Amino acid sequence: VQQILNVAQAQAVVSLSDLLQTSDNTPKAVTVTTVPFGLRVTTTYSGSTVPPTLSGTYDVVAVVKDANWQGDATATMIVNAPPMIESQPVATPNPGIVGHVISFFTSAIDPDEPNLHYSWQFGDGNAANGQATFHSYATTGTYVARVLISDDRGGKTTSDVHVSITTFDGGTEADNDGD
Repeated sequence: VQQILNVAQAQAVVSLSDLLQTSDNTPKAVTVTTVPFGLRVTTTYSGSTVPPTLSGTYDVVAVVKDANWQGDATATMIVNAPPMIESQPVATPNPGIVGHVISFFTSAIDPDEPNLHYSWQFGDGNAANGQATFHSYATTGTYVARVLISDDRGGKTTSDVHVSITTFDGGTEADNDGD
């Protein structure tokens, strides 16, 4: 008597992570984990086995390829383009005078995220938020004011402006008391 024994593949658990990444022109792959650990998995990104390098939204499918195990997972991966500086940061006036207000401005664009946040560090321990802001320096020197521009998906970029602060205005001492 001949008997045929069919053994079905056991069910594996497949998990996907790193589904939100920031584009930097390098391939962005999701992280795939399996239980049991270490099973071979084929992953596709909107049908391609090549991880994306461009910003966009990708349908990710991971399928276990094992004679004894089966399982899959699907998810959406977002590769976020970071904000791009549209106009380099400026400080006006520059050079400035100790105690006088200096205005700071920059602008950026983001092709896939309209909400941008501007955070300034003025190089003297003070900070402010906003695309345009104001600050006055208490002492002379050259400062590096840095703006961090971020979006709601974790994309970010920075840019600097060097600010010179003096006690003179056109060769005369600054007059802050109105005399």
